[in-house]
Amino acid sequence: MITTIVKGSMDITKLLAGEGRSTSTITQYLSLLQRLHKRRGQHEGLLQRYHALFVEAIHDLAEERKTEQEVMKTAVGKAEIERMKKCLAKEIKEKLYPKGAGNLSDLEKGLLLQSLMLSLYSAIKPLHSDLCHVKVVRLGETRTDRLVDSIVETCINKFTFHRACKKQTGEETRFELVPRALNNQIADSLRLFPRKYVLSNSTGDEGMPSKALKRAFSTIFFKDGTVLDNSSLVRLFNSVSGA
Repeated sequence: MITTIVKGSMDITKLLAGEGRSTSTITQYLSLLQRLHKRRGQHEGLLQRYHALFVEAIHDLAEERKTEQEVMKTAVGKAEIERMKKCLAKEIKEKLYPKGAGNLSDLEKGLLLQSLMLSLYSAIKPLHSDLCHVKVVRLGETRTDRLVDSIVETCINKFTFHRACKKQTGEETRFELVPRALNNQIADSLRLFPRKYVLSNSTGDEGMPSKALKRAFSTIFFKDGTVLDNSSLVRLFNSVSGA
């Protein structure tokens, strides 16, 4: 039906189905176009108006995706991620370790979590979603909420990642985190900054806010104000880990 109005709608359908990109506005335009087309004789003016808005939104989305792909391709690669991991690890060892547990400022907590974020995103393959709300279950504690992702300490300085159970089947996926250095990094970070979530807010009581996660990553690599959304971060690290 809509193919008689919007030329190339098969390509548009594929674009709308693109992974990780919000399409609510474009979907609304498409829904309006479909409804108006049924009453084309009565609403010809509105039909033309929303067709124009729909095409404009599609063009904007294409430009956003092109920009995002260029940024991901040229600005951040495996070598750059590894370089930043080493730089942050060195800074943390020199500046934060001597301070001891519970003595970090909010800025220092942010530095600690930036380093951990890079290590976790690089190690968990494939990433299915961002790691904003992964709970910490310490040694001796019981994992009570199986509907959220968790990192469980199974013995001293050794952690297992538990994906949230699927509501329909109750199926659960778990795997040990490797390498050993990552386990030590998680344990050290929890010692310096005790908290309930692996990546958390400044108090440690809640998961890291989505906007804070985007800023934390973006400030590591981009000095021009570029900010990738969370789904873009997931795709970036999955593409790098597969390289």
